[in-house]
Parts: sequence; structure tokens; C-alpha cells
Amino acid sequence: MDIRPEPFEPPAPIPRTVPPSRLDIIKVMFRNPLELWGAPSYSLPYIQVKFFGRLTTIANHPGLIRHVLVDNAANYAMQPIRQLVLRPILRDGLLTAEGQVWKRSRKAMAQVFTPRHARGFAGKMFRISEGFAERYDAAARTGEPVNIAVGMTELTYEILADTLFSGEIATGTEGFADRVDSLLHNMGRIDPLDLLQAPAWIPRITRIPGKRALSAFRKIVSDTMDARRARMTTEPEGVPDDFLTLLLRLEGPEGLTRDEIEDNILTFIGAGHETTARALAWTLYCVSESPHFRLLMEEEIDHVMAEGRDPVDWLEAMPHVRAAFEEALRLYPPAPLDQPGAHPRRPVDG
Repeated sequence: MDIRPEPFEPPAPIPRTVPPSRLDIIKVMFRNPLELWGAPSYSLPYIQVKFFGRLTTIANHPGLIRHVLVDNAANYAMQPIRQLVLRPILRDGLLTAEGQVWKRSRKAMAQVFTPRHARGFAGKMFRISEGFAERYDAAARTGEPVNIAVGMTELTYEILADTLFSGEIATGTEGFADRVDSLLHNMGRIDPLDLLQAPAWIPRITRIPGKRALSAFRKIVSDTMDARRARMTTEPEGVPDDFLTLLLRLEGPEGLTRDEIEDNILTFIGAGHETTARALAWTLYCVSESPHFRLLMEEEIDHVMAEGRDPVDWLEAMPHVRAAFEEALRLYPPAPLDQPGAHPRRPVDG
């Protein structure tokens, strides 16, 4: 195998030099929003543009992004176009909820993702990944091509199902990647009516094909909740103390409503793992194009595994693996932008 360090230039859209027309904006936003970015977006700390009659400020500098998303987050609300796209899918899930609903949901999630719980996930993640790799090797030996994007979607789903739901989601992995792709491809794209900020009750024709996938996911969530509730009633001592149980125990006047619980479960099942799957797929793509770096990663992995370390400590002991993943995130971020807007009830600080 030729492992000479030949330079690899990852493919990327060429920054546009001419501002797009309104028709161009509609077409490009539906196909690939990143193609809207012009050269200044990659060189200036921030830019301001007129977007369908509204002045839009795009922050590129890390300090400005922190100012908006961290230091002064209370001054900003979700951007209307973002909400028009995501709320029909996730409703009051953690990614789209605001105000008191978001605070209640965020408090619930914090109890699951404590350091103690997170450390316990590592061993399960390794065992699931190891079994998945064995199945992948067996498939590769048949000579049939494999789709790494589909594979990573299935892998992250298996990990999510086991770590947060104790394997008790009311569906298997077969066909799951296709259902996720259908849901996000049809429901997660910007419709021309979103750009015009038309009321949410006006049907988006481009999303009609995704309605069936969304209904299927809602049924999966409802069946999963019903099965766990029944188990909590019949065998309360044997119920897993996981994400699902915690959310269901929060149902009530002082906690979350049934609909809010369903929305948060759907967020994690349908969207929570998808960004991780995309990041892993792009990482493997970049590594496959850089055989010299792949060799360094494989040697590093073999060395750390031979030492018998706890999987939770692997990341810090694998600088090449971590670098590859972080570089893939930089080149192909699964969520390349967030869209907060100025909060209408508070002055914007700075």
C-alpha cells in the first residue's frame, strides 16, 4: 500500500464573488445553504447583509460567537427562519424550545449527562462499536460496497438506543438510516415560504413527502413511552435509571408535559445522533484519503488498546485520532451555523 504523505485537498464550494439574487437565494438555500457564503465570510470577523429586506449580522470571529451564544445569550432568541424549519419536526424539544419550557427541559437533561453517567457510557459505546466493526468487516469481505454515511447513522443509533434508552426504543436498526434521511431531507430543508417568513400554518409543499416519516417517528416515540410506563408500573424496581425513565418521572404540573417529553425523546432519536453520525462519516472519508495519517491513527489505537485503559480515557491518549476528528469537524461541520436573533424584550448588549 502506498502511504506516502501526498497532500489531500478536501472538496468544498468555491466562495461566491457576486451577491446572489433573491431567486438564487431560494434555490441555493434549498440545495446547499453553504453555497451562499461569499469570500468576505471567510476573512472578516463579521459581515452584515440585507436578507429579504432584513438586516442580518453574521458573526465569524470566535469571540463574537461566544458573545452571542454564551456571554449574552439571554439577549437573543431563536431566529424565526430556523424555528419555521425545525419546530414542525421537534416542536418543544431541547433544540427548539425557548423560555421556561427550555429551562425545564435543560434541567432534566443535566441530570442524565453528569460526569458519573457520562463515564459509564464509554464502555457501552466501545462494546457496541466493536460489534458493529465486526459486522462491517464481514460485509466488506463479501466484496459488496458499503455506504459509510448509512453505517455511521446505524452505529450512532445503536449507541443512543443502548446508552440513553437501555435498548428499549420501539424499533430496530433495519431501515432506520433511510427513515432519518427521509425525515431530514424533506422536513429539515428551508422552504421558500420560510424565507418569506410566512405563517407556520401555511403548508410547505416541499415538506409534504416527509410527513409520513415524521408520523412514523412520532409513533416510535409514543410506543417507546407507553412500553416504559407499563414497565414502571409492573416492575418499578427493575426499571433502568436512564434518560427515558428520568423524563417520564418528570411528567406532571411541576415538570414536563407528556407532549414536551415526547418532543425531547424525538429530538434525541431523530436528530440528536444525526450530527455525530455525519461527523464520523466525514472523518472516515478524510482519513481514507490520507493513508499516511490513517497509519499513524491505527498504530496509536493499537498501542492504547494494548495498554488496557478504560475507554473513557482513550481520547486524551489518542492525539492523532482526536486531531483527525476535530479537523473533519472544521472542514465539514454537521451544524455549520446557528441563527439567534435579537430578543425583542431586551436591549442587545454590545
